[in-house]
Amino acid sequence: MIKQSITITERNKDWLDAQVASGRFGNVSEVVRALIREHEDRQDSLRAALELGEKSGPSPLRNDERLAWIKAQLNK
Repeated sequence: MIKQSITITERNKDWLDAQVASGRFGNVSEVVRALIREHEDRQDSLRAALELGEKSGPSPLRNDERLAWIKAQLNK
């Protein structure tokens, strides 16, 4: 593994330390690696969703209908 030095805020340090103290992680490096993996997974999921949307073609809905549908999805 490569050793990397970063600068973080006190708030970030406290949060990272709390994650280790919770017992879920053995050290701060494990927390950071988990965060990176989660971020990569979210990016992959978003990329796949965008590709699916592009392949589906234009929406048959008018803009106002699309907006209403989106609002309804957010309120679920």
